[in-house]
Amino acid sequence: QTGNAQAIYNLGYMTQMGQGIAKDSSKALKYYEDASNKGYAQASYTLAQIYETGELGVAKDSNKFSQYIQKASAQGSDDATVKIATILFAQKKPQSHQIALQKLAPLIRKGTILLFRSKHSMTLAKVLKIKIL
Repeated sequence: QTGNAQAIYNLGYMTQMGQGIAKDSSKALKYYEDASNKGYAQASYTLAQIYETGELGVAKDSNKFSQYIQKASAQGSDDATVKIATILFAQKKPQSHQIALQKLAPLIRKGTILLFRSKHSMTLAKVLKIKIL
């Protein structure tokens, strides 16, 4: 099933770019939605980006952006998880920072992202008992 979802996503990308197929933004969007609904995290992340920036002829939509970025993170997109954490840190609220740190902890534990010295990384380092670069 994931293989099919990836193939659908790839077809969406090719349709968006006009690579070997006629360029068609609305078809590309449909392919991305289909791949997202089949569980392909990259498709959900791409849709989040589209709704954040208003690409492919769609209006910017913060609700759809939020929906797809959360979906992408839940489907395993590390990029989506980092994006969510970045948004939470930008809110400059202790509760939001805690949620961001919780979201980033699994990525740091598995070595997906590097942590450099900052206020947030020091807090996270204490929680995870890890060394900071």
